[in-house]
Amino acid sequence: VLRAIRGFQQTPILVGHSLGCLLVEIVMAKIRPPAIVLLAPTRHEIFARSVDRFRAAHPAEYRRLFWTATMWPPIGTPELCREMLFSPALPEERLREFHGRMQNESFWVAAQLQYGFGPRPAPPCGIPALVVGAELDRAVLPDDVRAVAASHGTEAVILPGMGHDLMLDVGHERVIDLIRAFLRDHSLLGAD
Repeated sequence: VLRAIRGFQQTPILVGHSLGCLLVEIVMAKIRPPAIVLLAPTRHEIFARSVDRFRAAHPAEYRRLFWTATMWPPIGTPELCREMLFSPALPEERLREFHGRMQNESFWVAAQLQYGFGPRPAPPCGIPALVVGAELDRAVLPDDVRAVAASHGTEAVILPGMGHDLMLDVGHERVIDLIRAFLRDHSLLGAD
């Protein structure tokens, strides 16, 4: 990520979703972006609580995580995919389309997060931050989003009726509008 960022003429605004937010929070102190946007941000302790909730709700799928050493079981069916990532309002056709494009995530990264290993977020360093969560997110609860926002000295925006995949769920236009308004408020928005 740092190598890619160095390829830009100007340091870019960093936008992350879920685990990508942790990456943004790790590198932000090294490159000092003009702003960061964190959508449904995950950190070690947030991820661990999410896994605990999944284990309680779906013990068989949780065991399958370890038998297969993959992260596929939590989204292995369209029904689980909806439960974990999307709102009930997402049309079935779109859900099946998105589910068909899903890819596995790293089991070993997930294990590191679950057990508290690996890099931690850099301390907030005065970089303007927009932190957005979703009311119906099963992976990153609104209170977790609020805690991340508070650590950055801002208030979280919790979007009603949306699930974890804010950029794909019904109402994703609201996310785009929030990002544009945030960038405009910080004089960081170029020509639309």
